[in-house]
Amino acid sequence: MNKPRLQELPLRQTRHVYGPDGLPLLAVPPRKGEDTPPRISIVTPSYNQGDFLEECILSVLEQGYPNLEYIIMDGGSTDRSVEIIKKYEKYLTYWQSQRDGGQYQAINEGFRRSTGSIMAWINSDDKYHPGSFRTVADAFISHPEVSWLTGRPSTWNEQGDLADVRMMRTFTRDDYLDPALDTYIQQESTFWRRDLWEKSGGAINDEFDYAGDFELWLRFFDHAQLHLVDALLAGFRYHAAQKTAVASERYLEEVQRIRRTQHVASNKGTSPPTHRIEIATSLVPNNVSGQLPAVRSWQKLGFEVVSINPAEEIPLLDQHYPGVRFISAKRHGKHLVGKPCVFIDDILSYFRTSAADRFGIVNSDVFLFADRDFVDFIGQHSRNALVYGSRVEIPGYGSALGYTYHYGFDYFFFDRILLDAYPASQFMLGIPWWDYWVPFQAVQAGVPIKRLDAYVAFHVSHPVNYRQDDLYRFKEHLLSLAKSPLLNEAIRRVEVRVGDPDEALQRETQLALLGDVLRHSLECSDVRLEYSSPVVELNAINQGAEPDRPYRVSAIVSTYASATFIADCLDDLLSQSIADDTEIIVIDAASPENEAEIVRAYQAKHANIRYHRTAERIGVYAAWNLAIRMAQGAYLVSCSTNDRLRPNALELMARVLDEQPEIALTYGFSYLTRTPHESFARFSYAGCYKWADYSYRGLLKEPSIGPHPMWRRRLHDEFGWFDERYTAISDQDFWLRVGARYPMRCLWDFTGLYLVSDDSLSGNRARAQSEYRQIAECHRREYAYGLWREGRYFTTGMARRIDAELDGWIEKPQFTLFLRHTQADFHALSATIRSLTAQLYGAFRLVVLSPIQAPPGIEGERLAWIQCPPSQWAEAVNQLAAGVDERHATWVAVLADGDRLPERALLTLALDIHSHTAWQLLYVDEDEIDAEGKHHSPHFKPAFDPDHVLATPYIGEVLFFRADHLADLGGLCSALPEAETFDLMLRTLESCSPEAIGHVPDVLLHRPAGRWSPYPQHSHAQAVADHLGRKGIDASIRFDEGQPLRLDFQVPAAKAIPSVAIVIYPATCQLAALEQAITSLLEKTPPQPHTLYLINPGPRHPDIWRFLTQLESLGLPNVVFLPAPYDEGLVRILQEAVARITDDFLVFWADDSVAVQTDWLTPLLKQFSRPSSPVAVGPRLANAAAQLISAGEIMGLCGPSGAPYKGVFLDYPGENAWLQSDHRARILDRRCLLVRRSTLAAAGGLDTASSEEHWAAELCLRLGTLGPLLWTPSSTVMVRESLEQLEQEDTSRRKSELGGATIATLLRWQTQIANQVAAEPHLNMEARDLIPETRSALTYAPLASLGLPRIYAHAADREGCGHYRVLQPLEALLSNARVSGGAATDPLPLARMVADEFDTLIFQRPHTAPVLRAMHQYRQLSSALRIFEVDDLLTDVPESSPHARDFGPDTIALFKQALGLCNRLVVPTEALAQAYGQLVDDVRVVPNYLPKRVWNTLTPARRSGNRPRVGWAGSISHLGDLALLTDVVKTLANEVDWVFLGTCSRDMLPYISEKKAAVSFSQYPAALASMGLDLAIAPIASNAFNEAKSNLKLLEYGILGYPVVCSDIGPYRQGLPVKRVTNTPQAWIAAIRERIHDTDAARQEGIALRAQVRQHWMLDDHLDEWLAAWTR
Repeated sequence: MNKPRLQELPLRQTRHVYGPDGLPLLAVPPRKGEDTPPRISIVTPSYNQGDFLEECILSVLEQGYPNLEYIIMDGGSTDRSVEIIKKYEKYLTYWQSQRDGGQYQAINEGFRRSTGSIMAWINSDDKYHPGSFRTVADAFISHPEVSWLTGRPSTWNEQGDLADVRMMRTFTRDDYLDPALDTYIQQESTFWRRDLWEKSGGAINDEFDYAGDFELWLRFFDHAQLHLVDALLAGFRYHAAQKTAVASERYLEEVQRIRRTQHVASNKGTSPPTHRIEIATSLVPNNVSGQLPAVRSWQKLGFEVVSINPAEEIPLLDQHYPGVRFISAKRHGKHLVGKPCVFIDDILSYFRTSAADRFGIVNSDVFLFADRDFVDFIGQHSRNALVYGSRVEIPGYGSALGYTYHYGFDYFFFDRILLDAYPASQFMLGIPWWDYWVPFQAVQAGVPIKRLDAYVAFHVSHPVNYRQDDLYRFKEHLLSLAKSPLLNEAIRRVEVRVGDPDEALQRETQLALLGDVLRHSLECSDVRLEYSSPVVELNAINQGAEPDRPYRVSAIVSTYASATFIADCLDDLLSQSIADDTEIIVIDAASPENEAEIVRAYQAKHANIRYHRTAERIGVYAAWNLAIRMAQGAYLVSCSTNDRLRPNALELMARVLDEQPEIALTYGFSYLTRTPHESFARFSYAGCYKWADYSYRGLLKEPSIGPHPMWRRRLHDEFGWFDERYTAISDQDFWLRVGARYPMRCLWDFTGLYLVSDDSLSGNRARAQSEYRQIAECHRREYAYGLWREGRYFTTGMARRIDAELDGWIEKPQFTLFLRHTQADFHALSATIRSLTAQLYGAFRLVVLSPIQAPPGIEGERLAWIQCPPSQWAEAVNQLAAGVDERHATWVAVLADGDRLPERALLTLALDIHSHTAWQLLYVDEDEIDAEGKHHSPHFKPAFDPDHVLATPYIGEVLFFRADHLADLGGLCSALPEAETFDLMLRTLESCSPEAIGHVPDVLLHRPAGRWSPYPQHSHAQAVADHLGRKGIDASIRFDEGQPLRLDFQVPAAKAIPSVAIVIYPATCQLAALEQAITSLLEKTPPQPHTLYLINPGPRHPDIWRFLTQLESLGLPNVVFLPAPYDEGLVRILQEAVARITDDFLVFWADDSVAVQTDWLTPLLKQFSRPSSPVAVGPRLANAAAQLISAGEIMGLCGPSGAPYKGVFLDYPGENAWLQSDHRARILDRRCLLVRRSTLAAAGGLDTASSEEHWAAELCLRLGTLGPLLWTPSSTVMVRESLEQLEQEDTSRRKSELGGATIATLLRWQTQIANQVAAEPHLNMEARDLIPETRSALTYAPLASLGLPRIYAHAADREGCGHYRVLQPLEALLSNARVSGGAATDPLPLARMVADEFDTLIFQRPHTAPVLRAMHQYRQLSSALRIFEVDDLLTDVPESSPHARDFGPDTIALFKQALGLCNRLVVPTEALAQAYGQLVDDVRVVPNYLPKRVWNTLTPARRSGNRPRVGWAGSISHLGDLALLTDVVKTLANEVDWVFLGTCSRDMLPYISEKKAAVSFSQYPAALASMGLDLAIAPIASNAFNEAKSNLKLLEYGILGYPVVCSDIGPYRQGLPVKRVTNTPQAWIAAIRERIHDTDAARQEGIALRAQVRQHWMLDDHLDEWLAAWTR
């Protein structure tokens, strides 16, 4: 999912004007006769800003303002600036380009030439927002008292996209001068009247180089107050070379110089608050920039501030925080939490000595933005109570893009009554759960709590600075103090099983549930406070995101036969905390009950209820769409009549959407009940729905949005309505449409109560299943295609390898590409030409066919321009193609402007053409590309099918064909517009075998939307008619817009009417099914010669035996009864039945198949008159729910073979209209299979060795050697099968071992499965919906024709050892074109195993049952070399290791089994080779190496400090080794700065100077370099496990030039220049002291180590070793 860009978000702009007090101004109507808008003068200074100048100019001119004066002052630019200015000079009042005295002199000169009454300047790299000038003019006209104003500050990124929006802030001149408040007036968004300019001196002070605007605003303040307008006016652009970015220090120096000359009168004219309130916090050193503005915001409001700190910190803090009183803490928590946090108990103890009226505790980096009355407001409401609240989380100081943080609290105010309410505790400020403990204990002590809901507190986001184990430790502390049955009950709901693989998830779930219950408890106890003031109202406006609407929320209630629930539903909605801001829309879908009477009674009392009754019954989504059209709210929520909401559910969800403009939809958890008419406050618990954090990928897997989400009304403007074709889960379709573009958010809190009933659980389950399959197929395809594209790569190493291959070709394919110029402008044409000039294969010539003359100078050696009318392009191609040299080697294609080819397209085609000499014509896969360059809607095309292509032109319009072949066929036919190349393909089919038409299964063509369609035009139908006419085939063609062609083949009149035998065989042996099958055939089979053959299974099934015996006694015509031998299997029974049949055709009909279509047989028989002469035909199979069961089967899909699209509705087209078109199939379903008897005999009849499951498939494969098998939707047969059966079968298949019979079947079918995989490599063979396979190792082999070894690797992890032992070596081999393939974490799909595509299969550290099952299958099905890769002695993991429990006896047994299933073992050390050598014969040793691209570019950050930096890097698995140095770390703590990356023991933590958090592997090299060490240490304990390890840690330290002291243990004795020591504290201390006291010598050791690593241990120099180890 791509996150939406900020400019795509609906930022609310009221365009109201606000005074310096934050109050909106009352508009004054304009005087009569004032129709002419005021003149606005804009000056743009510029110098060498050609990259951005045009955007700036257009942002001014495109305002469309009717009275504009625009002046550009260029300082003599030497780039293309003057050229750009001249382009627009007719729109300019004045411009010049000459040397000037600097930016401010240029602006002053520009303003001297201006005459406008409103003035502003915009720098040439910045730009205005649309509509800015009209907004500014309206503000000045409506408010004569406004002399200058500014809008919402905003910024652009280098590409010109909106990057950030900041808050509007009211402030005075004194506020502006206060550096701690970080006030900011954006010059780009500021406009003023000319009289203010003149009164303030009429010029910018050009003595300043950078801060002239700062000084000008101060002069403006001397004459007028600044006003604000709630609108985006302009933005500052951040880019690499801007003046302010380069000289920010100079700017700040000038600002400081100005400030020193100004007088500040703090809080002039304001009275102190009535209450004396003291805020206690604990400021931390090294964060002045984050904390000082927060503290100043408290002081500005009138709070007193005290900071409680360890005594040693106070001297570091005191100088930075004027007005703050510092109190020395008696103790701190560093021994507990690793940092000197202050105890809450000590803060309360201090308050007991304070003389203040009220007290507050506020986190030190939380800003308070309010008015001066806020102190007294708090004082009033905190009397005998606790006032608390949450913050707005913002990405940067002053940002308007924040959201309310609901998962904690940041400020508390109270009076003395609370000081004795708290028992002694270990809670500390800034440590988890303290903010829950404070209000929760107040509730337990009986003190009222009041929650403040107002935009008052703000906090700039930063990573959490507490440890994960603190969450668990203080959770237990909270539970022990709270002694709450409710909390303990919540925790018991989630069991934490120590050692369980899901232990971490269990702990996280337990923490989340505890937070849920605590928040719910507080919300049930607190009183909501509302504080309103001008500043707070501005804060709220700043964070808003939606246009003003009469209501905030529209609640949609659809009702049908719900009279018993509707009143409760309305009461529930009317009791919502924001009921006054919610409209309720009831859509009555023509209910037969009395909802109308009930709702109208409510309407009489509540004006916000709207009611609409439809004339006839409509579906729920039609009702929703109707309500949405009526809705006046900014947000929508759907409410089932029998569900209930939490009293503040709508408020919680609306707040998320208010505060997070990028969020499209939000939802919460639901409790479940089975008892109707309950409420959220009181219900019978029956479980709950708890959703994972939202992810689009999760939404694609299964519906995972709660039952009553809230979403933005505006989404329907962009994405349309709920699709009313779906009746069960159309909402899922809409969420997927939205989720592909915008993020959603799970509240992680309970918001509703869901009534579970049989109806709600089942409903129309079959319909919901089918709808979900269709919906998921569409959206999963797009998502998977995005991942598919990410797997495409092409390296310089690959290019070199191909160049070498091309040099050996005697004859290279040449391309002549014709490009039709169809659009009026040149943009699309240029895009196509650019894509062609970027081709990696240069043997092509481009010919543009255009209705206009060639632009001067465009033609060249490889580009010709031919002027011809659009209707004559085909003749031009014919003529020009006939004249090319080497026509036999030249390939021709016709493109249209806007089409694009990826850079490897022609190269890929050349390789494929070279290896397929029989090809005369070929087609490629394609996708669509939008105006922004985004790729979507992939069109993966099947292998060429001469029958499918008669119904739909799925091969596309752009074909590549040989020039001589085009001439031989007489060229393209211009009489068939839009089907010229399609007709050429049909004529190729007439003159050549189908093998002459090739398919390159790769997306090598990107086209604008709408150019590809599976549905034919009239010209396609005519081309097919001409083709059949030339073949002498009698068929009628039905053409319907938006449908494939329907071909009705006629049986030649001279032929006798064929006779048909219908053999009903015992598949289920169920009497009811058999009766229905026979009855349906007797009723629906046409009156042509046919015979029903009924096989009597005999006494084994007495009910069927009696029924058939009785039926036989009736003497029915055309019905033959065949006895089945008692001890014979099904296939032999069928073989004996076939032997008795003499009819022309034979239908195998299962006893659970039902004829539902009148004359079902004739459409099947007609298919044998096709030009392709099929040997067998199958109908569409469906179940009673009108769900597709079979449209033919694909080899290897979800097993030996599988039916794609199973479960979708019959009107679903499928990819390439596959389900609507006649097409070939390798296997047809056994339940209704029509075959010519003579062909059956030629194929050898039935194979009695086949299993009952696969007999028909085996037959189809043998028939397929004699001719094609055809599936047609023109005949439909019903079968007894449900989707539940399918799901059970698929689940069982995924979990079970393959049986011997299945293995034998797969091996017999190996060639056919391999052909299927090769023809359509993009197919995900584990998905029935035919979505693209996303693993590039399976779908991308650009050098396949070169015969490189193909490797597939199972990477057990994506972190350290996975990279060093699998991913990095394989990536290097791939990049250098030594192998093809790739790596993934999943086993190969079954079809890929059988296809035996890979020469080598690598298994990294396999020790789990699923991987072992896959390895068994590999050994049985694949001839590939199987390699076992392991880098540790897993059979001897030390007990001290946290991973020891992962490798118990059972795991080791699996590990050894896996080793026995492999041909070769590859390890990094000789010790491992010896340890495992007894378990496998072939062992190869390949040491660990470092890739140059990762490590050679890193330079360690050398730090300056008083003490040497000595460090260690490692994970939790190395803690046992690190424990060796506990005493060493303590002893040297005052001599060195210990720097640790990753983890360390709790005993060491107090002595560590710098602890860096663990990072992902991709970040690890840079993190290691950032440690800036003077010395690195590598301790390992002496044990068998470590003796078998590699020297990797020394290599990582060494490549960075760190000198190393390490343990004198086996893996570190490999000759590297490091200091090895015995594992005693004395030896370690001595070695470290020796190096920290002679840092120059130590540095030389590091340099020597780095040289050795670079010379001998770089991966790129050892690829031959890896290749030899991984291949035969």
